[in-house]
Amino acid sequence: MNIIKSIIVTLVLLVKCLRIDGSNIVCFLDSSNPSLIAVEALTVALHDCTHFIYGYATLTPRYFSLSFDGSVGRTLALADIAGLKEQFPKVKFLLSLGGNRDLIDNQKYLQLLDAKDTEQQNFIQSVLKVLNFYKFDGLDLAYQFPNEVASKAPEDDAVGFWRGVRNLFGGKSEEKPKARQYKAEFSKLVESLSSHLKSEKRLLTLSVLPHVNPDSYFDIPTLNKHLDFVHLWSFDYVTPLRSPHRADYPAPLFAPTSKGNSLPHSNVDSQVRYWLAHNVSSEKLILGIPSFGRTWKLTKLPNHGRAPLVENVNGPSEVGDESQTPGVLNWLEICGMLKNYSIQTKGSYDQGHYLVYPSSDIYPQDSWIGFDGPNIAHYKSLYASAEKLGGVAEIDLSFDDYGGNCTGLKFPIVKYMKGMLKKVENIVEDFEMPSN
Repeated sequence: MNIIKSIIVTLVLLVKCLRIDGSNIVCFLDSSNPSLIAVEALTVALHDCTHFIYGYATLTPRYFSLSFDGSVGRTLALADIAGLKEQFPKVKFLLSLGGNRDLIDNQKYLQLLDAKDTEQQNFIQSVLKVLNFYKFDGLDLAYQFPNEVASKAPEDDAVGFWRGVRNLFGGKSEEKPKARQYKAEFSKLVESLSSHLKSEKRLLTLSVLPHVNPDSYFDIPTLNKHLDFVHLWSFDYVTPLRSPHRADYPAPLFAPTSKGNSLPHSNVDSQVRYWLAHNVSSEKLILGIPSFGRTWKLTKLPNHGRAPLVENVNGPSEVGDESQTPGVLNWLEICGMLKNYSIQTKGSYDQGHYLVYPSSDIYPQDSWIGFDGPNIAHYKSLYASAEKLGGVAEIDLSFDDYGGNCTGLKFPIVKYMKGMLKKVENIVEDFEMPSN
Protein backbone atom coordinates (compact mmCIF):
# COMPACT_ATOMS: atom_id res chain seq x y z
CA MET A 1 0.00 0.00 0.00
CA ASN A 2 2.80 2.43 0.83
CA ILE A 3 4.42 1.75 -2.55
CA ILE A 4 1.15 2.58 -4.32
CA LYS A 5 0.81 5.84 -2.37
CA SER A 6 4.39 6.74 -3.21
CA ILE A 7 3.78 6.10 -6.93
CA ILE A 8 0.65 8.26 -6.87
CA VAL A 9 2.47 11.18 -5.28
CA THR A 10 5.35 10.78 -7.73
CA LEU A 11 2.92 10.86 -10.68
CA VAL A 12 1.44 14.07 -9.31
CA LEU A 13 4.96 15.46 -9.21
CA LEU A 14 5.61 14.46 -12.82
CA VAL A 15 2.38 15.92 -14.12
CA LYS A 16 1.71 19.67 -14.18
CA CYS A 17 1.10 20.11 -10.46
CA LEU A 18 4.33 22.03 -9.87
CA ARG A 19 2.64 24.88 -8.07
CA ILE A 20 0.56 24.52 -4.92
CA ASP A 21 -2.30 27.03 -5.17
CA GLY A 22 -5.16 27.51 -2.75
CA SER A 23 -3.35 25.86 0.16
CA ASN A 24 -2.31 27.44 3.43
CA ILE A 25 1.37 28.14 3.96
CA VAL A 26 1.84 28.44 7.72
CA CYS A 27 5.13 29.97 8.88
CA PHE A 28 6.31 29.37 12.45
CA LEU A 29 8.90 31.57 14.14
CA ASP A 30 10.45 30.66 17.47
CA SER A 31 11.58 34.14 18.45
CA SER A 32 13.92 32.74 21.11
CA ASN A 33 16.02 30.78 18.60
CA PRO A 34 19.67 31.95 18.53
CA SER A 35 19.26 33.36 15.03
CA LEU A 36 20.32 36.59 13.32
CA ILE A 37 17.07 36.85 11.39
CA ALA A 38 15.74 40.42 11.24
CA VAL A 39 12.34 41.99 10.64
CA GLU A 40 13.40 43.03 7.14
CA ALA A 41 14.23 39.41 6.27
CA LEU A 42 10.85 38.21 7.52
CA THR A 43 9.05 40.45 5.06
CA VAL A 44 10.46 38.31 2.23
CA ALA A 45 8.87 35.15 3.68
CA LEU A 46 5.58 36.84 4.57
CA HIS A 47 4.85 37.39 0.87
CA ASP A 48 4.39 33.61 0.68
CA CYS A 49 2.83 32.90 4.10
CA THR A 50 -0.91 32.79 4.69
CA HIS A 51 -0.40 32.48 8.47
CA PHE A 52 2.45 33.59 10.71
CA ILE A 53 2.75 31.95 14.13
CA TYR A 54 4.89 33.74 16.71
CA GLY A 55 6.34 31.64 19.52
CA TYR A 56 6.40 31.19 22.33
CA ALA A 57 4.35 32.51 25.18
CA THR A 58 4.60 30.75 28.53
CA LEU A 59 2.14 29.74 31.22
CA THR A 60 2.54 31.30 34.65
CA PRO A 61 2.16 28.57 37.31
CA ARG A 62 -0.42 28.89 40.08
CA TYR A 63 -1.89 32.10 38.58
CA PHE A 64 -2.45 30.38 35.22
CA SER A 65 -1.99 33.41 33.03
CA LEU A 66 -0.36 33.74 29.63
CA SER A 67 2.95 35.58 29.88
CA PHE A 68 6.42 35.96 28.34
CA ASP A 69 9.81 35.02 29.73
CA GLY A 70 11.53 38.36 30.12
CA SER A 71 14.96 36.75 30.35
CA VAL A 72 14.74 35.43 26.77
CA GLY A 73 16.28 37.49 24.00
CA ARG A 74 13.99 37.56 20.96
CA THR A 75 14.84 37.82 17.28
CA LEU A 76 11.49 39.51 16.69
CA ALA A 77 10.03 41.78 19.35
CA LEU A 78 6.34 41.57 20.14
CA ALA A 79 6.09 45.27 19.39
CA ASP A 80 6.98 44.54 15.75
CA ILE A 81 3.86 42.44 15.16
CA ALA A 82 1.54 45.42 14.63
CA GLY A 83 3.86 46.87 11.99
CA LEU A 84 4.05 43.58 10.12
CA LYS A 85 0.27 43.26 10.21
CA GLU A 86 -0.02 46.66 8.52
CA GLN A 87 2.39 45.57 5.79
CA PHE A 88 0.67 42.20 5.28
CA PRO A 89 -3.06 42.64 5.98
CA LYS A 90 -3.95 39.32 4.33
CA VAL A 91 -1.66 37.29 6.61
CA LYS A 92 -3.15 35.97 9.86
CA PHE A 93 -0.81 36.47 12.85
CA LEU A 94 -1.18 34.01 15.73
CA LEU A 95 0.55 33.75 19.09
CA SER A 96 1.68 30.26 20.14
CA LEU A 97 1.70 29.03 23.73
CA GLY A 98 4.16 26.42 24.96
CA GLY A 99 6.19 24.75 22.23
CA ASN A 100 9.43 23.11 23.22
CA ARG A 101 10.78 26.19 24.97
CA ASP A 102 8.63 26.44 28.11
CA LEU A 103 10.26 23.42 29.74
CA ILE A 104 10.63 24.64 33.33
CA ASP A 105 7.84 23.23 35.50
CA ASN A 106 5.89 21.93 32.49
CA GLN A 107 3.54 20.15 34.89
CA LYS A 108 1.71 23.47 35.07
CA TYR A 109 0.02 22.62 31.74
CA LEU A 110 -1.61 19.60 33.33
CA GLN A 111 -2.35 21.61 36.46
CA LEU A 112 -4.26 24.13 34.36
CA LEU A 113 -6.47 21.30 33.11
CA ASP A 114 -7.12 20.25 36.71
CA ALA A 115 -7.77 23.84 37.83
CA LYS A 116 -11.11 25.28 38.87
CA ASP A 117 -13.34 27.03 36.34
CA THR A 118 -12.47 30.42 37.83
CA GLU A 119 -8.74 29.77 37.32
CA GLN A 120 -9.29 28.62 33.75
CA GLN A 121 -11.34 31.73 33.06
CA ASN A 122 -8.47 33.80 34.43
CA PHE A 123 -6.22 32.09 31.88
CA ILE A 124 -8.66 32.78 29.04
CA GLN A 125 -9.00 36.44 30.01
CA SER A 126 -5.21 36.80 30.06
CA VAL A 127 -5.08 35.29 26.56
CA LEU A 128 -7.65 37.78 25.27
CA LYS A 129 -5.79 40.66 26.89
CA VAL A 130 -2.45 39.75 25.27
CA LEU A 131 -4.00 39.08 21.86
CA ASN A 132 -5.76 42.44 21.94
CA PHE A 133 -2.72 44.38 23.11
CA TYR A 134 -0.35 42.97 20.47
CA LYS A 135 -3.04 42.72 17.77
CA PHE A 136 -2.79 38.98 17.15
CA ASP A 137 -5.48 37.27 15.06
CA GLY A 138 -5.60 34.17 17.21
CA LEU A 139 -3.95 31.65 19.51
CA ASP A 140 -2.03 28.47 18.72
CA LEU A 141 -1.91 25.85 21.46
CA ALA A 142 1.49 24.12 21.29
CA TYR A 143 0.37 22.51 24.52
CA GLN A 144 2.89 20.55 26.56
CA PHE A 145 1.71 17.06 27.37
CA PRO A 146 4.00 14.32 28.71
CA ASN A 147 6.18 12.70 26.06
CA GLU A 148 5.94 9.05 25.22
CA VAL A 149 8.84 6.93 26.45
CA ALA A 150 11.44 6.49 23.71
CA SER A 151 11.00 3.27 21.79
CA LYS A 152 13.62 0.55 21.89
CA ALA A 153 15.30 -0.70 18.74
CA PRO A 154 12.74 -2.25 16.38
CA GLU A 155 12.72 -5.99 15.80
CA ASP A 156 12.29 -7.69 12.45
CA ASP A 157 9.44 -9.95 13.47
CA ALA A 158 5.69 -9.43 13.87
CA VAL A 159 6.08 -8.82 17.60
CA GLY A 160 8.36 -5.90 16.84
CA PHE A 161 5.84 -4.49 14.33
CA TRP A 162 2.97 -4.33 16.78
CA ARG A 163 5.23 -3.06 19.53
CA GLY A 164 6.10 -0.18 17.21
CA VAL A 165 2.43 0.63 16.66
CA ARG A 166 1.78 0.60 20.40
CA ASN A 167 4.80 2.75 21.21
CA LEU A 168 3.81 5.47 18.77
CA PHE A 169 0.08 5.68 19.45
CA GLY A 170 -0.55 3.86 22.69
CA GLY A 171 2.66 3.37 24.64
CA LYS A 172 3.58 4.33 28.16
CA SER A 173 3.66 7.98 29.09
CA GLU A 174 4.55 9.88 32.22
CA GLU A 175 0.91 10.57 33.11
CA LYS A 176 -0.82 7.55 31.54
CA PRO A 177 -3.10 6.73 34.53
CA LYS A 178 -4.82 10.14 34.30
CA ALA A 179 -4.67 10.49 30.52
CA ARG A 180 -8.40 9.93 29.99
CA GLN A 181 -9.20 12.65 32.54
CA TYR A 182 -6.77 15.08 30.86
CA LYS A 183 -8.28 14.30 27.46
CA ALA A 184 -11.73 15.39 28.65
CA GLU A 185 -10.38 18.44 30.47
CA PHE A 186 -8.36 19.59 27.47
CA SER A 187 -11.43 19.32 25.22
CA LYS A 188 -13.38 21.42 27.71
CA LEU A 189 -10.66 24.09 27.81
CA VAL A 190 -10.48 24.21 24.00
CA GLU A 191 -14.25 24.56 23.74
CA SER A 192 -14.25 27.47 26.19
CA LEU A 193 -11.29 29.16 24.47
CA SER A 194 -12.94 28.72 21.08
CA SER A 195 -16.17 30.31 22.26
CA HIS A 196 -14.38 33.43 23.49
CA LEU A 197 -12.05 33.73 20.51
CA LYS A 198 -14.71 33.21 17.87
CA SER A 199 -16.87 35.88 19.50
CA GLU A 200 -13.99 38.25 18.66
CA LYS A 201 -13.48 36.66 15.21
CA ARG A 202 -10.14 35.17 16.20
CA LEU A 203 -8.62 31.81 15.30
CA LEU A 204 -7.76 28.89 17.56
CA THR A 205 -5.31 26.23 16.38
CA LEU A 206 -3.48 23.26 17.88
CA SER A 207 0.14 22.25 17.32
CA VAL A 208 0.72 18.56 17.96
CA LEU A 209 4.26 18.37 19.30
CA PRO A 210 6.48 15.36 18.58
CA HIS A 211 6.31 12.35 20.93
CA VAL A 212 2.90 13.26 22.37
CA ASN A 213 0.48 10.35 22.18
CA PRO A 214 -2.71 11.68 20.52
CA ASP A 215 -4.72 8.71 21.74
CA SER A 216 -4.00 9.66 25.35
CA TYR A 217 -4.73 13.38 25.29
CA PHE A 218 -6.81 14.36 22.25
CA ASP A 219 -10.50 13.71 21.74
CA ILE A 220 -10.09 14.40 18.04
CA PRO A 221 -13.77 14.53 16.92
CA THR A 222 -14.54 16.99 19.72
CA LEU A 223 -11.47 19.13 19.04
CA ASN A 224 -12.31 19.16 15.35
CA LYS A 225 -15.49 21.09 16.14
CA HIS A 226 -13.66 23.91 17.89
CA LEU A 227 -10.30 24.25 16.16
CA ASP A 228 -9.58 26.10 12.93
CA PHE A 229 -6.41 24.10 12.16
CA VAL A 230 -4.32 21.26 13.57
CA HIS A 231 -0.58 21.58 12.86
CA LEU A 232 1.12 18.17 12.84
CA TRP A 233 4.78 18.52 13.80
CA SER A 234 5.58 15.53 11.62
CA PHE A 235 9.27 15.13 12.35
CA ASP A 236 11.74 14.13 15.08
CA TYR A 237 10.46 10.56 15.01
CA VAL A 238 14.08 9.76 15.85
CA THR A 239 16.47 12.17 17.59
CA PRO A 240 20.01 11.78 18.96
CA LEU A 241 18.75 12.38 22.50
CA ARG A 242 15.96 9.80 22.37
CA SER A 243 17.98 7.36 20.27
CA PRO A 244 21.67 8.09 21.00
CA HIS A 245 23.04 4.80 19.63
CA ARG A 246 20.96 4.39 16.49
CA ALA A 247 20.57 7.06 13.82
CA ASP A 248 17.73 7.08 11.32
CA TYR A 249 15.78 9.42 9.05
CA PRO A 250 14.13 11.95 11.40
CA ALA A 251 11.08 12.75 9.23
CA PRO A 252 10.32 10.04 6.60
CA LEU A 253 7.19 10.49 4.51
CA PHE A 254 6.43 6.76 4.21
CA ALA A 255 7.45 3.66 6.10
CA PRO A 256 10.54 1.92 4.69
CA THR A 257 10.02 -1.17 2.56
CA SER A 258 13.09 -2.95 3.95
CA LYS A 259 13.03 -4.93 7.18
CA GLY A 260 14.99 -3.97 10.25
CA ASN A 261 14.61 -0.24 9.67
CA SER A 262 12.37 2.41 11.22
CA LEU A 263 9.35 1.54 13.30
CA PRO A 264 6.58 1.02 10.74
CA HIS A 265 4.40 3.83 12.06
CA SER A 266 7.14 6.42 12.63
CA ASN A 267 6.47 8.40 9.48
CA VAL A 268 4.39 11.27 8.17
CA ASP A 269 1.83 9.19 6.27
CA SER A 270 0.99 7.04 9.30
CA GLN A 271 0.50 10.13 11.45
CA VAL A 272 -1.77 11.75 8.84
CA ARG A 273 -3.75 8.50 8.44
CA TYR A 274 -4.25 8.31 12.20
CA TRP A 275 -5.78 11.79 12.42
CA LEU A 276 -7.95 11.33 9.34
CA ALA A 277 -9.20 7.98 10.68
CA HIS A 278 -10.21 9.76 13.90
CA ASN A 279 -12.46 12.17 12.00
CA VAL A 280 -10.43 15.34 11.79
CA SER A 281 -11.47 17.40 8.78
CA SER A 282 -8.76 17.01 6.14
CA GLU A 283 -8.91 20.72 5.28
CA LYS A 284 -8.05 21.53 8.91
CA LEU A 285 -4.94 19.35 8.93
CA ILE A 286 -1.64 21.21 8.29
CA LEU A 287 1.50 19.18 7.61
CA GLY A 288 4.55 20.48 9.49
CA ILE A 289 7.89 20.36 7.63
CA PRO A 290 11.21 20.93 9.44
CA SER A 291 13.86 23.38 8.23
CA PHE A 292 16.55 21.69 10.30
CA GLY A 293 18.37 18.37 10.50
CA ARG A 294 19.30 15.99 13.28
CA THR A 295 22.96 15.09 13.74
CA TRP A 296 24.62 12.12 15.43
CA LYS A 297 28.28 11.76 16.40
CA LEU A 298 29.87 8.88 14.51
CA THR A 299 32.14 6.58 16.50
CA LYS A 300 33.59 5.19 13.28
CA LEU A 301 33.68 6.90 9.90
CA PRO A 302 32.58 4.51 7.14
CA ASN A 303 34.38 4.38 3.82
CA HIS A 304 31.19 5.43 2.06
CA GLY A 305 27.84 7.00 2.88
CA ARG A 306 25.84 4.90 5.30
CA ALA A 307 22.09 4.57 4.98
CA PRO A 308 19.93 4.03 8.08
CA LEU A 309 19.88 2.32 10.40
CA VAL A 310 23.28 3.61 11.53
CA GLU A 311 24.47 2.02 14.75
CA ASN A 312 28.04 3.33 15.03
CA VAL A 313 26.85 6.58 16.61
CA ASN A 314 27.02 8.01 20.11
CA GLY A 315 24.59 10.83 20.84
CA PRO A 316 24.29 14.31 19.33
CA SER A 317 27.05 16.03 17.38
CA GLU A 318 28.53 19.34 18.44
CA VAL A 319 26.47 22.49 18.06
CA GLY A 320 26.29 24.52 14.86
CA ASP A 321 27.49 28.11 14.66
CA GLU A 322 23.95 29.47 14.46
CA SER A 323 21.60 26.76 15.72
CA GLN A 324 23.67 26.39 18.93
CA THR A 325 21.81 23.26 19.98
CA PRO A 326 23.51 19.84 20.28
CA GLY A 327 22.28 17.48 17.59
CA VAL A 328 20.65 20.23 15.49
CA LEU A 329 21.81 21.96 12.30
CA ASN A 330 19.61 24.46 10.49
CA TRP A 331 19.16 24.41 6.72
CA LEU A 332 21.66 27.24 6.15
CA GLU A 333 24.37 25.27 7.98
CA ILE A 334 23.60 22.05 6.10
CA CYS A 335 23.42 23.84 2.76
CA GLY A 336 26.81 25.40 3.46
CA MET A 337 28.29 21.93 4.03
CA LEU A 338 26.93 20.70 0.70
CA LYS A 339 28.11 23.75 -1.20
CA ASN A 340 31.51 24.36 0.33
CA TYR A 341 32.73 20.83 0.90
CA SER A 342 31.24 19.01 -2.13
CA ILE A 343 29.59 16.41 0.12
CA GLN A 344 27.12 14.15 -1.63
CA THR A 345 23.57 13.96 -0.35
CA LYS A 346 21.87 10.56 -0.47
CA GLY A 347 18.44 9.23 0.34
CA SER A 348 15.04 9.11 -1.36
CA TYR A 349 11.94 11.25 -1.64
CA ASP A 350 10.00 8.82 0.55
CA GLN A 351 12.56 8.91 3.38
CA GLY A 352 14.54 12.15 3.23
CA HIS A 353 18.17 13.21 2.87
CA TYR A 354 21.24 12.08 4.76
CA LEU A 355 24.95 12.79 4.55
CA VAL A 356 28.12 11.74 6.30
CA TYR A 357 30.23 14.73 7.30
CA PRO A 358 33.89 14.13 8.16
CA SER A 359 35.49 16.07 10.99
CA SER A 360 36.92 19.52 10.26
CA ASP A 361 38.12 22.63 12.04
CA ILE A 362 34.49 23.74 12.32
CA TYR A 363 32.92 20.44 13.48
CA PRO A 364 35.49 18.45 15.45
CA GLN A 365 33.88 15.01 15.01
CA ASP A 366 32.56 12.83 12.22
CA SER A 367 28.78 13.19 11.94
CA TRP A 368 25.76 11.48 10.39
CA ILE A 369 23.10 14.03 9.46
CA GLY A 370 19.48 13.35 8.50
CA PHE A 371 17.33 16.20 7.13
CA ASP A 372 14.71 17.41 4.66
CA GLY A 373 16.08 19.56 1.81
CA PRO A 374 13.96 22.03 -0.19
CA ASN A 375 12.90 19.42 -2.77
CA ILE A 376 11.68 17.10 0.00
CA ALA A 377 9.65 20.03 1.36
CA HIS A 378 8.09 20.43 -2.08
CA TYR A 379 7.43 16.71 -2.35
CA LYS A 380 5.67 16.74 1.02
CA SER A 381 3.61 19.70 -0.17
CA LEU A 382 2.48 17.62 -3.14
CA TYR A 383 1.57 14.82 -0.75
CA ALA A 384 -0.50 17.26 1.36
CA SER A 385 -2.24 18.47 -1.80
CA ALA A 386 -2.94 14.92 -3.00
CA GLU A 387 -4.44 14.07 0.42
CA LYS A 388 -6.53 17.27 0.32
CA LEU A 389 -4.98 18.58 3.54
CA GLY A 390 -5.36 22.21 4.53
CA GLY A 391 -1.74 23.06 3.74
CA VAL A 392 1.79 22.86 5.02
CA ALA A 393 3.81 24.62 7.72
CA GLU A 394 7.50 25.45 7.93
CA ILE A 395 8.94 24.89 11.37
CA ASP A 396 10.90 27.18 11.68
CA LEU A 397 11.55 30.36 9.62
CA SER A 398 14.61 31.23 11.70
CA PHE A 399 16.22 27.91 10.67
CA ASP A 400 15.73 28.53 6.94
CA ASP A 401 18.28 30.34 4.76
CA TYR A 402 16.58 33.67 5.41
CA GLY A 403 19.40 35.75 3.90
CA GLY A 404 19.96 33.66 0.76
CA ASN A 405 23.57 33.22 1.88
CA CYS A 406 23.98 29.71 0.49
CA THR A 407 22.48 29.82 -3.00
CA GLY A 408 21.08 33.32 -3.36
CA LEU A 409 17.49 32.16 -2.84
CA LYS A 410 15.96 33.50 0.37
CA PHE A 411 13.75 31.14 2.39
CA PRO A 412 14.15 28.20 -0.03
CA ILE A 413 12.13 25.85 2.21
CA VAL A 414 9.13 28.18 2.05
CA LYS A 415 9.59 28.74 -1.68
CA TYR A 416 9.78 25.04 -2.46
CA MET A 417 6.86 24.24 -0.16
CA LYS A 418 4.81 26.63 -2.23
CA GLY A 419 6.00 25.03 -5.42
CA MET A 420 8.07 27.92 -6.76
CA LEU A 421 10.74 25.70 -8.29
CA LYS A 422 13.97 27.38 -9.28
CA LYS A 423 17.36 25.93 -10.12
CA VAL A 424 19.84 27.99 -8.16
CA GLU A 425 23.49 27.29 -8.96
CA ASN A 426 24.43 23.61 -8.87
CA ILE A 427 23.31 23.04 -5.30
CA VAL A 428 19.76 22.21 -6.42
CA GLU A 429 21.04 19.51 -8.76
CA ASP A 430 22.53 17.77 -5.73
CA PHE A 431 19.02 17.37 -4.33
CA GLU A 432 17.85 15.17 -7.20
CA MET A 433 18.29 11.88 -5.36
CA PRO A 434 18.06 8.29 -6.53
CA SER A 435 16.12 5.76 -4.50
CA ASN A 436 18.03 3.72 -1.95
